[in-house]
Amino acid sequence: MDQNNITELPEQEKKFLKEAEIGEDIILDIKKSFNISPGANFLIPSLYTGKINSKNKICRVSFKATKAAADQILSKYLKPLREKGLLIFRSLNNYGYDSDIISLFKSNDQLDIVRVMGTDASEAFAPNEQILKDLQEWTKLCSYLITGASKSYVEAIFEKHPKNMRKFASLIKDLAPDVIEQGPGSIVKYAKEMKETNSFYLWWD
Repeated sequence: MDQNNITELPEQEKKFLKEAEIGEDIILDIKKSFNISPGANFLIPSLYTGKINSKNKICRVSFKATKAAADQILSKYLKPLREKGLLIFRSLNNYGYDSDIISLFKSNDQLDIVRVMGTDASEAFAPNEQILKDLQEWTKLCSYLITGASKSYVEAIFEKHPKNMRKFASLIKDLAPDVIEQGPGSIVKYAKEMKETNSFYLWWD
């Protein structure tokens, strides 16, 4: 059958989405936006079995996208999906060298992204629990939306900047010194970068 005449998702993808409690309309809309046939196999399922907010598991669906497409998807869907109790984020950032991976799961707590991805830098004295604690504390200084996370990085965009961006850069250096030391080289420069990009990131080498 001609893929262009198919208007429904493959049965396997319907099953993934049902398990993850995610509406088929969301994936259909994403496919339509990027000229992907509804019938094309697109989703990669994943199951998290840790304990999150009294739940025993989180079903996550993911798909590959070029960096440009991933940026567009996050820009378009990040806030609308959060209003529906869904978190969409970049779970693999290949910085344009290869496809990124975008993931989606049901939750109202954006810190669940960091829990599910197991972001951890215990060797750098930043275990998952400490990363979560600091991210929670920072909500007292600013408002942000987590747009990506993996085992060794977190990225976010500001909704409201910290009043003192240099102080905030200093807090980031305390948690993730590689961001400053292997990046812009100083707190002042990183504070400027955050203002210009309206974002911040954490990563550990």
